[in-house]
Amino acid sequence: MSLRGKVALVTGASTGIGTGYALQLADAGAKVYITARTKERKPGQPGMSMAEVVEESRRRGGWMEAIKCDHSKEGDIISVFDKIEMKDGRIDILVNNCFPSGLLYNGKIGEPFWQWATDTLSIMAGPGLNAHYVASTLAARMMVKQKSGLIVTTTDLSDEEAEEMRRNEDVTGHPDFYYETGMASSVVKAGIDRMTRIMAMDLRPYNVVVVGLQPGFVLTQHLKIFKEKIESGKWEESEAGFVECLRPWFSTGVPSSVEYPGRAVVALATDATAIKYTGKLLQNDTLAKHYNYSTN
Repeated sequence: MSLRGKVALVTGASTGIGTGYALQLADAGAKVYITARTKERKPGQPGMSMAEVVEESRRRGGWMEAIKCDHSKEGDIISVFDKIEMKDGRIDILVNNCFPSGLLYNGKIGEPFWQWATDTLSIMAGPGLNAHYVASTLAARMMVKQKSGLIVTTTDLSDEEAEEMRRNEDVTGHPDFYYETGMASSVVKAGIDRMTRIMAMDLRPYNVVVVGLQPGFVLTQHLKIFKEKIESGKWEESEAGFVECLRPWFSTGVPSSVEYPGRAVVALATDATAIKYTGKLLQNDTLAKHYNYSTN
């Protein structure tokens, strides 16, 4: 599966799933741009910095460039696309992945919405929803001219999972992971899902595929830290809610590599019939069975 000659942008690619998207696209031959707020590792930051992701990609024979971008600032996002258009004149793959996940480790996980700060939604929606809207709009303007392209946005809920939840709806307590991560996070993800469907309708006539991707249970650097805390039985009091949220996942499933979701994007980008998926919220595990790629 070769993506030689294709240009890709992965947002929020300094840690976790974003690094996996970027490395897999570069491995497949795409020219990959990645963004995050800083190129170097912050003190105490788990995982790799953007500079380290670029270095790893080049070690593996890929092409990658890091661009500093604060995705809560529209001007920064516009500058990224201006640079890509000036250097390459096209964009073939956009992966919307930035999300202020640090807010999920703030000690409020499992608490009802009124216990969270009143600005939680606006803080999450900036880089977690509006940034995707801006990036997708700018990418679409180029893709429409090309009459081709792929826009993938990381989400939390596939169509299959949503249907399962509707069949087994329970609002009497804390029924699922999506509830546990808080109302603001869930509202942002719901916005992503609606945006995916509407963009797909507008872009289908131009052969641009738009999907949401539920990456699966992936062992990101942050989750690795929490896995170790759960196994040792030692965590901060402020982390108890998130620990309880994660405990069932670790007890019932084996997490996949951070590069696992990247294989889904490569598979979609190299599938000439991928338009059949446009507008859908896809589950990585289902795609892995269809395209026969590894979870490692």
